[in-house]
Amino acid sequence: MDNIYKAFAMNIREKAVNSVLWSLGERFSVQGIKFIMFIILARLLSPEDFGLFGIISVFLLLADVFVDGGFGLAYIQKQEVNDLDANTVFYSNFVISIIFYLIIWLVAPFVSSFYSEPRLVHLLRVMGTAIIINAFVIIQSSQLVRDIDFKRKAIITTWAIVLSGIIGILAALNHIGVWSLILQAITQSLIIAIGFWFFNTWRPSLIFSRSSFNELFSFGGWMLGARLLSTIFDNIYTLTIGRLFTTSILGFYTQSNKIQQLLSNSLINTVSVVFFPIMRQYQNNPNKLQSGLEKYLTHTLFVITPILLILYINANQLVLLILTEKWLPMAPYLQLLCVLGIMAPIHMGNIQVLMVQGFSKLNFKLTAIKGVLQIFNIFISYRWGILFIIYGQIIISIIALFMNTYFTKIKINFGLMEQIKLLSPLIISAMVTLFIGFFIHKIIDGEIFALFMSSSSIVFSFYILLYYFDKNFVLQFIDLIKGLKSPSSF
Repeated sequence: MDNIYKAFAMNIREKAVNSVLWSLGERFSVQGIKFIMFIILARLLSPEDFGLFGIISVFLLLADVFVDGGFGLAYIQKQEVNDLDANTVFYSNFVISIIFYLIIWLVAPFVSSFYSEPRLVHLLRVMGTAIIINAFVIIQSSQLVRDIDFKRKAIITTWAIVLSGIIGILAALNHIGVWSLILQAITQSLIIAIGFWFFNTWRPSLIFSRSSFNELFSFGGWMLGARLLSTIFDNIYTLTIGRLFTTSILGFYTQSNKIQQLLSNSLINTVSVVFFPIMRQYQNNPNKLQSGLEKYLTHTLFVITPILLILYINANQLVLLILTEKWLPMAPYLQLLCVLGIMAPIHMGNIQVLMVQGFSKLNFKLTAIKGVLQIFNIFISYRWGILFIIYGQIIISIIALFMNTYFTKIKINFGLMEQIKLLSPLIISAMVTLFIGFFIHKIIDGEIFALFMSSSSIVFSFYILLYYFDKNFVLQFIDLIKGLKSPSSF
């Protein structure tokens, strides 16, 4: 029996490693292509264009949350699923997508009036078609995650990004402004949908189960509430900045946030997508969950910390070099958002542990509390400008850290103090590296040379210091990249 369990555990770990590598390949290729496309489009388009697209994106994100309804994650989380479950999720999502497209069509004039921007009417109505397109692939996408198979997803997504990016750039060269971004987004959704349907053998049947719907909704309903609140509150800054300030300022804020996420959250989300279904296998084993969370935190922070340090220290030079002078006002926003980025994997990891144990209702309550704090932040800080709003975001993120880890302490006995102790070598290395990077940046003349030298010194110093304080951080990550010499490394 022990041999069977060990073989099962080994199979899970091997699938985890392969999935991480494929998911990393997808994320880094996709994010790399996205970043190149963004640079080209940012040079061709104005901050105002990106500000308008930011407003539209929020409404579509909200609609997508309703369309998914939490069913996708419920389908992934459920121990055993069948074709009846798949069809129930598929038809539920499709009907909801039609309803919400009609809602977007009707509310578009009111949104346009609220932001005093007539173009938003047609922009929202056209972009809304992506909601229906995305609803068609929820089962195909969920099945890939359940099977921990990201190879096909990686291929399809990469091609979709490349082709849609080319179309967006060609549209921008023809001077159609924000419509270039709309065309790019819709094309990407359409290509992904076609790819998933072509390479996946699952097809819907004319069956539907109310009992399956109720069972999935019992978990997915709270997930819907939590994701809805999270999406609203995560994007409430975009909605309010667009109303209180100019669309150009909103463009600076949304794109600084996008750059930070492209360079750091791509890795966090990659490991999270794999972490959720893998840890689902151990949802009743606190020791395994703690071990998984430890690996998640150390591996993600091992990679993103020097990236965010480089971005924080060299924000002005990077914006000037890559995006040109018209985007320079975003540099201070970018620096502060890097502070938020460093805490993101800790938040994500702790929430994932609660989710795999089935505490979706608790996650909903935590999300609601954080949302109230975010509204309070906007109400207090908006009068002093965007920078003070971001300062407030950082304070709220720290408060949320205490909240999330409090429940992780209760559930698996691995709270904030234990996590700080685990990460202390990394924290100390990052603080010393930050000082070294600033010092080298200041003493070297020439913007490009200073950028190169400070970035190189940050990477070199961080990993040398981390090896000095705790070489296991480095050795375990090297083992992971090699395919894990020790199967228990994940």
